[in-house]
Amino acid sequence: MATNEFTARDTGWGFGLDIIRRNPLRWLTILVAITILAGFGIWWIQQRRAVARAQAHRSDAFTHARAMATIGEHAVPWVRQSSLNVVVDHLTTGGPVTLIVGLPGSGKTPLLEQSARCLRDRFPYALAVTFNGPAAIEPGYLLSRLNEALTSLDRGIDNQLLHRTSYERALGELAGAASDLPLLVLLDGLEQLSDDWQQRVLHTLAGLKRARVLATSCRRPPIGSPALIVNVEALTHGETIGLASAAVRALGLTVELETLLAKIRPAVAQHPQSLLLAIAQADRLPAALATQRSADTPPVSVAVEDIIRALPREDRKLLSRLLIVNGMPAETVVNLAVFTAGRGLADGAELLRSSLVEALDPVRIPAIVQSAALEAIPEMVAIAASGVVGELLTMESDILAVDAPVIAYRLAELRQYREILRICQHPQLLDHLNRVGQWDEYLAITRLGARAAQECGDDEEAAELLLRLARKLPQRGDLAGADAALQQVIAVAAGLRDAGLYGQIDSHRGMLLLYRGDVAGARLSLESALETACDPALRCVINKQLGHVYEMLGDSACALGHYRAAADGPPADRHAFEARLNIGLLHLRNDGSTPEEPGRLLLELVREAQQFSPPYPTGLSRALLAYAIFAWQNGFRKQAIQTARAALAITETDPRLRIKAVELLSRWSPPWRVLWIRPWRKLMLRLERGRAARLGRSAIENVDEYKQSLHELYSWSDGSTYQLDDVVSQARDLRDHLTSVALGTGMDHKQLESIFDKIDSRDVTMIDG
Repeated sequence: MATNEFTARDTGWGFGLDIIRRNPLRWLTILVAITILAGFGIWWIQQRRAVARAQAHRSDAFTHARAMATIGEHAVPWVRQSSLNVVVDHLTTGGPVTLIVGLPGSGKTPLLEQSARCLRDRFPYALAVTFNGPAAIEPGYLLSRLNEALTSLDRGIDNQLLHRTSYERALGELAGAASDLPLLVLLDGLEQLSDDWQQRVLHTLAGLKRARVLATSCRRPPIGSPALIVNVEALTHGETIGLASAAVRALGLTVELETLLAKIRPAVAQHPQSLLLAIAQADRLPAALATQRSADTPPVSVAVEDIIRALPREDRKLLSRLLIVNGMPAETVVNLAVFTAGRGLADGAELLRSSLVEALDPVRIPAIVQSAALEAIPEMVAIAASGVVGELLTMESDILAVDAPVIAYRLAELRQYREILRICQHPQLLDHLNRVGQWDEYLAITRLGARAAQECGDDEEAAELLLRLARKLPQRGDLAGADAALQQVIAVAAGLRDAGLYGQIDSHRGMLLLYRGDVAGARLSLESALETACDPALRCVINKQLGHVYEMLGDSACALGHYRAAADGPPADRHAFEARLNIGLLHLRNDGSTPEEPGRLLLELVREAQQFSPPYPTGLSRALLAYAIFAWQNGFRKQAIQTARAALAITETDPRLRIKAVELLSRWSPPWRVLWIRPWRKLMLRLERGRAARLGRSAIENVDEYKQSLHELYSWSDGSTYQLDDVVSQARDLRDHLTSVALGTGMDHKQLESIFDKIDSRDVTMIDG
């Protein structure tokens, strides 16, 4: 009989199929172990890749390259070694804050840049902020820049949460998150800040353990500043020769250096910016600039005016346009038709070579040139401003929102106040910025517009913009700023004789009192506003606010009456919509004791919010969350969870609603899911019946702990995103514990849910805002 050789060899092999058949369990275990190890290996590789991607993303936010791009490089590479050594020595061995103080054009910013390069190895992280722009008038820009960098390291605050936190508190939170980083903070142009905010920034950053702060300013800081001062002195004769030689090489000039320096008077030769201008204009050096020791020689600015007037007409026109976009990147500037129809950015090489322009990407023009141009070519500057603003207003909202604050700030420096008002009067700009949560840009433009309106004598426009500030600043946590804006409105209103304006003033005063906790005072102020208000839209807003106040006072009947008065507005009016939503929420709070059916009303409001144009995500999210709570209270559990998920998906601009949606979803998770995850807890509770009974009896008391956790959650402005995540996690763990205790003692799910129903009224209050 023939035998298959390969079959025999297979069955005889020690690890062949016969072994597997005899020990299937062992081989199944080995197979499972291999699968688990392979899965773990794949997971580990994915995690390493994720970490690498995260590190690659982080590397761009706090790098010296990013900081140097913000500060900008200078056309003439020259190092003032003596001053550089002093600054570096102060930063390495002195206090936490070093301030470089000197006149405009004295070389402070190049010294800042060179010092940062010297300290690259000592401080791996660097952050640069320049206040030569909207950041000078709106503190939120500094906070947003710091938060952006910290977020790349998973240490930041939710952006919308940041916008709803006071400036001082947000700065303290961000400084605490960066306290252990070896960080070099570069602040250019600190004199642009108010004394109070400058002191707050310096004192807060001085408390960072491993960080150092290097700043520049044209004036000494207020008394009590923690900064060590480094004064930038006039150039010595040797430094003048060194800078002049570097300028001749960098600008490609063919001049006799000794002869040129002999022509320049000492006041010019000792000032870096003036010296560079004189060298660059050597072929057409004005007599005033070349005069060496004349007692009646005019200031350097007058000499720069003569230089600008001597430029060819096309170069003067290009310079006037560049003044409007000073500080903007080249990729943005080249998109403006005024730089493509005639001489464009590429034609600015002559201005760059003449040192009238320091850089073209981003555009950077010395302050002395800007001041001189206002005197030398004011008509050209006005025409350029009108052309740039006219084109800016035709751009899409997203582009306009980024560029408008920078251009408005430049227009304010150039005293082109009418053009700033054109930007503010754009039919959609301010409302778009407010709606999408770009509050830094919104506040910067509104501040500039209010000042421009006052400069132009337009009291009506000034009052409107100041009222916008009075509305927005309390949401930003700046009650003092809102009160100051309201006082300015009162001063403007004295000359307008507008009764409706006084109604708005009383309304805003009432809201400020409400922010400060004076509910009774807010009621009196709002009732006074309602008596004087004639505009239906304003009466709608005041009635809605009075409804909130009466709810806080516990008078549901009066609150309902005011909400109904406000709800009579047109369907497309957001305040009327919010009043109708508040009626539905009031019904929920009263546990259905009112005759109206809240479910039908809330469902109609959800459909109404979906029809808003432009979209109103905050209103739709509030309506969805309110309907979700109604569905949960009435036993429609699945629908409640789906609706809360839909609200979470669209909540972008209000962190309170996002947090509320997350908390509701975590609380509404099926209670038995805990038992599938931790089955031993139920077993142990049943084995320890006596202990379980005691825990069950104390379950009601434990709800207080749960409510305290939720109270911390609702105090969303007091913590960062990660702290909020911790509170949500703690609240969820506590609910899981109570769920297991209740089930372990035989309590059914209805009894279990009754424990948590006691806090549902707090849910409604949270959504009510």
